[in-house]
Amino acid sequence: MNKAIRVALWAVSGTSLCLMTACSSSQSAAFMALRNVARPNAAIDSSPLNPKLTYLRVTVNDKPLLMVLGYVDRSSSEWPEQVWYSASGEVLRLRAGRLAGLVGTPVEWRSVRWPAGLPAWGAEPVSPAPYKRLLDEMPGYRLGVEDTLRLQAIAPPGSTAWRGSASADVRWYQEVPSSGSTSARYAVRQTASGAVPVYGEQCLAADFCLTWQSWPPLPKTTP
Repeated sequence: MNKAIRVALWAVSGTSLCLMTACSSSQSAAFMALRNVARPNAAIDSSPLNPKLTYLRVTVNDKPLLMVLGYVDRSSSEWPEQVWYSASGEVLRLRAGRLAGLVGTPVEWRSVRWPAGLPAWGAEPVSPAPYKRLLDEMPGYRLGVEDTLRLQAIAPPGSTAWRGSASADVRWYQEVPSSGSTSARYAVRQTASGAVPVYGEQCLAADFCLTWQSWPPLPKTTP
């Protein structure tokens, strides 16, 4: 695809998402400014960061890049969504640490919904109740794709894109879909104010996998 066309499509995707979530003009301006901040770089783990911005380290099929927090969508009081931008125009949304939307990539999850809500992190029930996820996927105009998920605590995995030292206050979870597609995995940090998701990984297709991690890595806590 012609580069100019790709840029135009990414811009339209970002603008459409902004309109759907009632972004303000200042948030749109922030998006344009952020496009020049977090460019893909093989050495991003050692790149200097702007202390005024909040970063997310993302890998797409093992290729790393940085994304910057544009704003937090609080239209849902129970589950506010973080909206992250890349320098190339991709937009990623996270809700309670889970992928809630992704546009501007070869595979897009335009919208993700959990009709009955999400289980809380840290509860670790012995037999967690299953919950449903609905999503709209492109290409293919696959709308309302339904899956039933089950969350379970797991031991720290041996192979992930996690960067930084392991910490005793981080717990790992696996989200298993009934459809047989690839499970998602998450790392959640236990803090005095509650559980905070700090890492996630999800395959949207057999040849398209994504990871995200709070960046820079959180320091280890002392006992």
